[in-house]
Amino acid sequence: AMQLQGRTDRLSASGDVGLLSWAVGRQPITLGHGLAFTPMDLVNPFFLTTVDQEYKPGVDSITADLFFGTASKMSIIGAYTNDVLLVDADAWGVDGMVYALYAQHTFGRHDVGLLLGEVRGDDVLGLTVATYAGPVGIHGDLTYTLPADSDAEDPFFRGVLGGMWTATDDLTVTAEVYHQSLGAADPAAYLTQLEGARYQRGELWLVGTTYASVNFTHQLTPLVMANASWIGNLQDGSALLAPGVTVSVSDEVQLVMGGFVGLGERPDEPDAIDLLDPDTGFPLQGEALNTALGVNSEFGMYPSSAYVQMKAYF
Repeated sequence: AMQLQGRTDRLSASGDVGLLSWAVGRQPITLGHGLAFTPMDLVNPFFLTTVDQEYKPGVDSITADLFFGTASKMSIIGAYTNDVLLVDADAWGVDGMVYALYAQHTFGRHDVGLLLGEVRGDDVLGLTVATYAGPVGIHGDLTYTLPADSDAEDPFFRGVLGGMWTATDDLTVTAEVYHQSLGAADPAAYLTQLEGARYQRGELWLVGTTYASVNFTHQLTPLVMANASWIGNLQDGSALLAPGVTVSVSDEVQLVMGGFVGLGERPDEPDAIDLLDPDTGFPLQGEALNTALGVNSEFGMYPSSAYVQMKAYF
């Protein structure tokens, strides 16, 4: 009549040997400086509508960080991400492995990082930069991917450029633009795009090519913080609106309320007969199914939702 379940998101052993820090076990791995769009976060990126992005679950991995003074660091990462496309989801497969060499150097107020990786068989090159222009913090990430199956996929790049401006003591504005060359240019191809392996395993979640985002964070009172995010697909004109409010209940407890609203032309509502091939009577597949479903925009497919969350720190 009762079942007790638990989950271990982070359990690892770590240590330091001189200038080397190492960790083995389940740990969070994040690369790059992107906020809404994270082309360098290839191990376990957040989906756009993930409610709690403050806490990142770990992945089974081995990491080693070698420090050169206080300004330079080199990281070696070996991680396993269970490929949901495996016939047996519990079976180990080399296709789920991620290997990465990441080097970062800080000079003055500028950070530069380089990434060399093999991600689930793909070869990936990456560059990340963070700097300042007066009161505005500027960041950018760029990755170039050589697919494992070069006959089935062409090389592609993903890039984000953004800035953060502290307008007043109470208001912060963040904006980004993002482009991915492997996205679909026509809304009729969105569903086919989502059927791809990269989307099925959660590596990618945007199906178009060019996007922009704006986020406003405003401290209404010392105990109340409001924020609003807008993420738009610049091709089809659809957008996702994400408002939220955080209330500090006590020194250790926060109440978080928010939601997601998909804005854009909604899909058509076909009858069941419209989803059958008139010649064979069997269900439509591929492009024919996409056309019958009438997908008109990306974020128009998103439902509206709301959430309430209580966070306790101890």
